Amino acid sequence: PPEAVEQVAADAGWVRVRTLVQLRRPLPMEAPPPIPGLRTFDPDRDVDAWLELNNQAFSWHPEQGHQNHAGMAAALTAPWVDLDGFFVVDAVGVTHTLAGFCWTKFHPATSATDASGADVALGEVYVIATAPSARGRGLGQALVQAGMDHQYRVRGAEQAMLWTESDNTGALKLYERLGYTVHHTNVAYGPGAGS
Repeated sequence: PPEAVEQVAADAGWVRVRTLVQLRRPLPMEAPPPIPGLRTFDPDRDVDAWLELNNQAFSWHPEQGHQNHAGMAAALTAPWVDLDGFFVVDAVGVTHTLAGFCWTKFHPATSATDASGADVALGEVYVIATAPSARGRGLGQALVQAGMDHQYRVRGAEQAMLWTESDNTGALKLYERLGYTVHHTNVAYGPGAGS
């Protein structure tokens, strides 16, 4: 039980340092609206622009922030990578700059279960960001819809899934509008100030 975990951590002098929530919703979603400049990621021309936007958007994030060329090269060779499910949007009137991106990931039914314990194929929003100049116009929501449309129609995903920080209120509001709900929570603990 969560209370027992909290007590064990407290007894050891550890405190919560991070809380992640996994959100899910059934697929399909509403189809995405037209997104001017939407295309799939091109590893020959988009790495620098992706790194710039990603590192700007996630400068605060312990894993996603501070990406580099070597890390991106390694990530793109992972067996799960499907570049047809990695969407980018070109910034209007600015070359080699992205207004946003949504990188998706497919989890076959043998790797996940639903609330009843049945196997379920998941389409994950692996990482998503929009540039400050593109925010407030619905681009993030449209990118999620485009990514999950691909996961549903092309990959056969039955549910959409993603992870986010529990205190990322902007992201949580977006996903709530799209029908996501909390599936489960993971808590990370670390030494307290006096440890």
